[in-house]
Amino acid sequence: MTRRRRLVVGLLAVLVALPLLSGCGRRETDSDTLRALIEHTRRQSASFEYTDARNDTTITVQGIVEDDFRFKSRVFYDEQPGFDEVVRDDVLVMRVLDPNRLPDLIDVEAATTVDQSTELKGISVVQALKSKRWVQDDAGAPVISGIGQTEKTLGKDPALDAVTVLDYVLGAMLQSDGARRFDPDTLSPTYPGDEDPFEDPKEGETRYDLVKPGLPSPGSARSGTGGQVAIPGTKHFRKMAVYVKDGVITRVEERIEVTGRSLGKFADWMELFLRESDDQKGRQELRAVLDTTPQSELGPKLIELLSSNLQAFGQEPILQRSMSLRMTDFGSKIEVTLPEEQKIRGKLTAMVTSGASKKPKPSAGGGTGAAGSTADSSTTTTSTVTSAVTSITAAPGA
Repeated sequence: MTRRRRLVVGLLAVLVALPLLSGCGRRETDSDTLRALIEHTRRQSASFEYTDARNDTTITVQGIVEDDFRFKSRVFYDEQPGFDEVVRDDVLVMRVLDPNRLPDLIDVEAATTVDQSTELKGISVVQALKSKRWVQDDAGAPVISGIGQTEKTLGKDPALDAVTVLDYVLGAMLQSDGARRFDPDTLSPTYPGDEDPFEDPKEGETRYDLVKPGLPSPGSARSGTGGQVAIPGTKHFRKMAVYVKDGVITRVEERIEVTGRSLGKFADWMELFLRESDDQKGRQELRAVLDTTPQSELGPKLIELLSSNLQAFGQEPILQRSMSLRMTDFGSKIEVTLPEEQKIRGKLTAMVTSGASKKPKPSAGGGTGAAGSTADSSTTTTSTVTSAVTSITAAPGA
């Protein structure tokens, strides 16, 4: 493992620990407990299954994690195998099982600065992956960090989403109004009965729910603190339940939605928000949605309408999805090894699986690139990648 990656993970551990240290001298809250459970679970080896369902696509990732530097996974799209990924220390190994998925796995911007050749003369990384061969990059492993994940980046690399999901849970908790231990007998549940999509904890389990922050005042469409407009985001629609057993997190369920009695309240809020925004077209669209949409489909339609309105403020749309995580085999002997099949060496930095979009881009001066490189070489690389992607798209299943 390189010193750079050790330093990054060390810093992340400090960042996670800081809130715990600041809590010294006060009574521990459910949020404190859940934060500690997240950190403890992150240090365990385990098998996992992660599912991200949105629109008409369900992505499932199955794999094992030895530690932050060693994991392997297989990604399925609607139950069909898409690609395999293995990370061991600094090594990233990848195999595409469905070439139709390859265009979505290429970071075209990163590809403009990366040598696309392999050790096989005349064979590019994209061509090797298209042939369903393993490609190995001895320094291509991603930095494992969920910090900085946004609704925009989630889903680009499902394998990385899966192994950093506990960081995502921590981020969701920080965006919420805190965690609350589930109590079936409480008179004020986090999610009222007709809005709670999650199972009660089983025997021996404890469940923690994230408390959604309240929607901002509709008047914030006109003004906000310091001139900033306070507008809703994904956090206002997120429901998340975290299940714990024997001191570790065994499953996580997330729904980003509006259901039950909240539907009427949200529709009223939308009307006020659009009125304060002086958005007559939006109000007409809202009325059409309310008049023509079945109750079972109303929640997604309202969030979709809000998302289109938010773009006027330069904001990201609300992420609508269902996510689930299952973790098992804690404490078992898990060892991640590289595939035994023959591998082709090449740079995988142009693939989203390398976390390329999160890595610093080389300077315009060439950085550590080959001597004599020019802007023409970037143009050539871009052309090569674009041509390869086009050929894949034009010949599905080739």
